[in-house]
Amino acid sequence: MSVGFNGMGAAYFDGDHPVAEDVSLHIANDNLQIGLDSEDIIFWRLGDIRLVPHQARGKDYTLRSVTDPVARLIVADKTLLQHLPAARRPAPARGRRPLFAWAIAAVAAVLLQITVLVPFLADRLANFIPPAGEAALGEATLGQIRRALDETGMQPLAICDASAGEAALTSMISTVELCVRNFVDHGIERNRAVAFTAGAIFLLGIPSALIWIRMDSEGVAFPEFLEVQDHIWGYGLMFSGLFIAFSIWKYGWTKWRGMVEEGTAEGGVAGFFKHGMSGFRDDYINTGDNDIWVPRIWDFIMYFAFPILFTVLIASYFGDLITGYDPWYAAFDPFDPHGAGIILAFWGFIGVSFVFLNDYVLTRRPVYLGEGPWWRNLHRRSEWEMRESPLFRNVPEGAEASIAELPGGDDPLIVEVGEVPPGWEDVYGDVLDAELT
Repeated sequence: MSVGFNGMGAAYFDGDHPVAEDVSLHIANDNLQIGLDSEDIIFWRLGDIRLVPHQARGKDYTLRSVTDPVARLIVADKTLLQHLPAARRPAPARGRRPLFAWAIAAVAAVLLQITVLVPFLADRLANFIPPAGEAALGEATLGQIRRALDETGMQPLAICDASAGEAALTSMISTVELCVRNFVDHGIERNRAVAFTAGAIFLLGIPSALIWIRMDSEGVAFPEFLEVQDHIWGYGLMFSGLFIAFSIWKYGWTKWRGMVEEGTAEGGVAGFFKHGMSGFRDDYINTGDNDIWVPRIWDFIMYFAFPILFTVLIASYFGDLITGYDPWYAAFDPFDPHGAGIILAFWGFIGVSFVFLNDYVLTRRPVYLGEGPWWRNLHRRSEWEMRESPLFRNVPEGAEASIAELPGGDDPLIVEVGEVPPGWEDVYGDVLDAELT
């Protein structure tokens, strides 16, 4: 069988250059023949051609081959789809095992650097670099980045000095500082908290960075990993709210069950409404160090209104995503940067990490008991001991209530910011006192 098609408006992108080539299209011997202006012919097997969703503009549509994940073919003649039997099928999983192996190796290398090399070098070099040297190092690094990007042939790297850009950078710094502050308040030294936060940002950004530069239907190059981040973090507020709400629900339930076992609260739904629902609000919000009093309506919003709103929003957004795919389950491919699968994979990883790391990062911390450098004995469990981590309460100046009147104030491991818990002087010493004062 030999079939020719209208090549008007057809364009081919090889993925290496941001310029489209006009092509002619012809089907022969179970192959799509793509004729270039240079008289070269590219052969795509009909069974390997897939339709790329959410990539076309206007009446055109975009095709790719599973054997060439970078190249794209923009076609206007829709009759071509009749001869592509697998156009709407998800691409077969091929060659992902080496990718996973390299990804695991990269993560292990980064963790080694963050947990061993970076703290070791930072502690020793930070005191020897003056502020002028830090500024010079930053300028030299920026110059190297500009020269590297200039050699790619892309547009020169622009420097943003507008007030809006500075405001965006400031907001990002404050966001990172918020995460660091939470770790510091739980007794983790600031340099380690910064290293952990930076490492988490780097590792979680790797999947998006692997999806590099793409070309749109007009031949314009754009960084698709930014679109991936926008796609994922568009759901961030909802999932973050879900994590917080789950913590509140679990705390209220646990407190109520403990009171029932002690005989200080009645069982049943009425008992939970009376003692459990308000547990978190009474113990952690309406304390002596806050400026407002949160009413009981807050409990009903967290326990009833939020789950309904979350379910409606997620069902609506995911419904719109799924209906745009044929078949519908292709939307759950975790490697599709525009589908629902990458959202579930990302936030599922975040949720699982929180569950498994909570006990080892926030409520407890490893203390090195051996001799010599700690990093040489990471594999020796006998040289380490898990101790309860102190919690530092930030009591504002002039607060009417002392730390002893706040929830858990009688716990020796709950102290005001700037104080060292009893028994932790040798662990933290002056570092903690200077950091939290």
